[in-house]
Amino acid sequence: MPSSRFIVLSVLVAGDADDDDQECISWLLVSSNNRPLGKAAASYPSSEACREDVHRLREQCGRVTSVATLTEVTVATESGRLNGQWTWRAELDGEAIAVSTRTYLRHRECEYSLQRFLEAVPASDLARTVRCIRSGRR
Repeated sequence: MPSSRFIVLSVLVAGDADDDDQECISWLLVSSNNRPLGKAAASYPSSEACREDVHRLREQCGRVTSVATLTEVTVATESGRLNGQWTWRAELDGEAIAVSTRTYLRHRECEYSLQRFLEAVPASDLARTVRCIRSGRR
């Protein structure tokens, strides 16, 4: 039975010339049906460093603290209610280690997504290969 998994990503951002390409290493946690659950809060200097951080997150998942944040607040004039977009962030030892892959209209949806992420982390596989993605135009 397929399970959730961490995918190590190498995103090549195209520069103006052939030798200006920059590599950004990161990870993405996807569910068994390939839906993104969360992503790295930062990029890494190498795929090995990225993998080490994934191992650390899996081993110390019980120590992770999290917060949901309301961003892009607007006031609905008719109802007087605040509307906005919710995101979540997971921290380990006071440092952001993971963030949501999208925004949520409701706080409860954001919290639900965060819980699915935290439940998936300890049992998730780590892909053996690095997925390369090219971004930007030439």
